[in-house]
This record gives sequence, C-alpha cells and structure tokens, in this order.
Amino acid sequence: MAKRKIKRLYKMLTKLIIPVIDTESLDFDFRGNLTRDEYGEMVMDKFLKTNNQMNKFVDNIRRGVSNIPQNLQYSSTVHRDFPDIVYNFFETDVYIENGKKQNIDETFFERYINSGEMFILILNINPNMEPDAESELRFWLDDSKKIHNDTMIDTKTKLKALPQRGLKILIGKEEYVLEGCKILQDYPNEKYPFKFAIIVEKITSEK
Repeated sequence: MAKRKIKRLYKMLTKLIIPVIDTESLDFDFRGNLTRDEYGEMVMDKFLKTNNQMNKFVDNIRRGVSNIPQNLQYSSTVHRDFPDIVYNFFETDVYIENGKKQNIDETFFERYINSGEMFILILNINPNMEPDAESELRFWLDDSKKIHNDTMIDTKTKLKALPQRGLKILIGKEEYVLEGCKILQDYPNEKYPFKFAIIVEKITSEK
C-alpha cells in the first residue's frame, strides 16, 4: 500500500520591514536675524501647523485609520498628509505563524489579500536588528502593555485604544503592507524578546 504524501508546513521565514520616524535628518537651524515679534510669529505659525497635524493624527487613531504610509518604500519617504514627518524603513527576518500557533505557507495570505478581512499573525522577529527599529518595537510593545494592563477599561475598549502600526512583509517575491496592526498578546523569552501576536486590519499589495 503506497504511503500518502502529507504536505508539511513549516514556520514561514520571511522579511519584515519596520517604519521609523526619522528624527536625525530634520534641519532645525535658522540663518538670519529675527526681532522678538518675528520670532513669536514664527513659533506660533509652526505651532499651528504642527497642532493641525497632530489633531489629524489623533482623529485618525479615533476613527481607526492608519497613520503609517500605505505605500512603504525602502528609502526615506514623506507622508502626503504629514509633510514634516519623514520615515526610514528597516528590514529584518521574521518567523510567522497563524493565530492558532500553526505553521503556514504563502497560500495562507491569499484569502485575506482577496477578501480584505482582518486576521491574526504571530510574529517572532529576529532581535538582531537596527537599534532604531528595536526602539520602535519596544515603544509599541510598552504602549500596548499599558492598555492591556489597564483594569479600568473593558476588552472591547482596549482593542480600539491599542496603538496601530503599519508593517511590510515579503510573501514569495512580492511585497505586501500589513495595515492597522495591533498587538494582542506578547510571548517574550530570553532568546526571542520580540515574539507577539498581532491583529491585522487588512493586507494590501505594494503595486
């Protein structure tokens, strides 16, 4: 009797791209002479522009709209809605499982790419990454933990309040954007400090 071949799925190893706000290349120098009144007007003008941007940023969070550019590029880029904010993008390795901690392959994503449905992933990110990317992940994890540990709010409110991130992954030879990602649970250990479950609002193609 011939043995039936069983397709075995392994933990999917791929590339994860993490966007980080670039605070290094901004030019804060001013060359020239200003009177006290001119300086006050310049500060107020800058405040109003930044305040409008932050109001829009917070409103996007309230409405569940991602503040991360959907069209992620390897090089620095400028968000069309926030022209003063520049992003750098850092690439690292990641192992991916589904929400049931089961191994997957590239076909797992086909359903969600076509349907636009939300789904859950477990990411185990290589800790050997650029310091800026590591800091961004730690900020995201810490902010998420504060909400998860808040005993004054219910689960539904927590899910709405969790901070969002936009990430990019490589599936086969194609690049896709994971939009509106929120950390649902953290599974860290000494060897893998960046292992956690995320809910993904939707996955879209880079094209």
